[in-house]
Amino acid sequence: MDPRTRYTFSFIHDQVKLQGLKVLEVGCGSGELGVELSLAGADYMGIDSDRRLVGIAVSRGLDVRSADATTFKTSQRFDLILWTRSLHHIHQLDQSIENISSMLAPGGIIILEEMDLDHVDDRTLKWYYKDQMSTADQLAHKWHSEHDHDPPLHKGKDMVIALKRVDQQLQIERCAYLFRNLIDSTSDADQEFMLGILNEEEQLILQGEILPVGLRVTARSN
Repeated sequence: MDPRTRYTFSFIHDQVKLQGLKVLEVGCGSGELGVELSLAGADYMGIDSDRRLVGIAVSRGLDVRSADATTFKTSQRFDLILWTRSLHHIHQLDQSIENISSMLAPGGIIILEEMDLDHVDDRTLKWYYKDQMSTADQLAHKWHSEHDHDPPLHKGKDMVIALKRVDQQLQIERCAYLFRNLIDSTSDADQEFMLGILNEEEQLILQGEILPVGLRVTARSN
């Protein structure tokens, strides 16, 4: 399993028993996580707005629909809803969360895994860019320029506030995230390289040398 997928899968697996659960993944991409969830016994459905990625996921035998989180409709109710690094891209934040959350079964769980754009500092960016010479302002400008989108990407606090509007009881934790970007920027990354980057980031976080840019939120309905 790709370390990026394993990192997400392991967290989900620690939260819930997947066997027999009806699972909806929002922003499922080409289905890497969906395959693992299905193998673990979940009754899986995914949605994504990228038709090319949906085609790849379907070719893997997954039930994946080409759909937008704001307008997607189904009569099904899900025990587990996953937002896997997709919510920060979705322009209509509140409407999307409200729509998708309406599909949660009683006693169900929502898990959000995201990037918190504002949870960086000088030391974190020096490690990320492997740049010890630039000033803090220069690194911050580079970081925010790289994440300058139209419409703007949502910040961590905004996503948490939006989730609180549909579920007041949230469990929030920080985690590694930058390893994903570093792996994606390397065309010939192998398993050893990917694990090395992840392990380095996690170790530096534990030592307090860099900030955890990843954000994980778990919401459990009554």
